[in-house]
Amino acid sequence: MTLDWTKPIQTRSGLKAELIRRGVTHPVSPNIVLVDREAGRQVAFMYPDGGNYRHDGRQHDLDIVNAPVVSHGYFLLDSKYALVGLRTFNTSGYPGCSGFDQASQVSHLFGNRGAILKVTWHDGKPTAVELIQGVPE
Repeated sequence: MTLDWTKPIQTRSGLKAELIRRGVTHPVSPNIVLVDREAGRQVAFMYPDGGNYRHDGRQHDLDIVNAPVVSHGYFLLDSKYALVGLRTFNTSGYPGCSGFDQASQVSHLFGNRGAILKVTWHDGKPTAVELIQGVPE
């Protein structure tokens, strides 16, 4: 997968990374990146355009990759476990209410019967479902 420097980045191991500058005059590594390390310390590294930490092309924990885009949607379950409000889309374009507050307000319209589920998407794929409030009776 090609690294897109215009999108959020992190290391392959999940450390937070921030692009400081592109196009530095350097024959191999024209990108300066700050990487968060232990104890709140940041370290600057120079990377080639592909984001490889090692120049031999082998994978390394400090390789730069695009960070996943994480989105959340909140859904209402009525007392019969049926989803309510699928026509509502959150700010990321996924189904569900944009936040817990919005879902809670809609829940009040239904007399607070049912439950609120939180669905998490990573790069457009659902990866987790969590019961936030209530249990259908």
